[in-house]
Amino acid sequence: MTPQRTAQAIAVRLSGTGNGDMLKSVYDTNDDGKVNAADAADSVPWTGVSGKPSTFPPTAHQHSAADITAGTMAAARLPAASASAAGIVQLSAAVNSTSTTVAATASAVKIAYDLAASKLSTGVSWGQLRGDS
Repeated sequence: MTPQRTAQAIAVRLSGTGNGDMLKSVYDTNDDGKVNAADAADSVPWTGVSGKPSTFPPTAHQHSAADITAGTMAAARLPAASASAAGIVQLSAAVNSTSTTVAATASAVKIAYDLAASKLSTGVSWGQLRGDS
């Protein structure tokens, strides 16, 4: 059979079957975005589902942090912050720390600011201390 005759035979065989077209007007007559047969599946009561297991034992698993949109997450699963990466930090009110893994609280910054401001000489501005021209 030639390719042309094969195509004609297929066309004849498929005539009247819709040729594989899934028209929304035919298969989603209530325009809810679901094929009509799926609407029926939504209304099956749990007791009407056959072949389901009798128990659903939990199994160990994890989700990506991006999958969690509500609730709480264990702090151990949050990434630690650093000078080069965003993440969770511990706050500290210390004004003499050299740590790069904790963040200063507003009170620590205010203490450091007040100390620096108290050391300004009369007539010397912050701009002069910074080297502003």
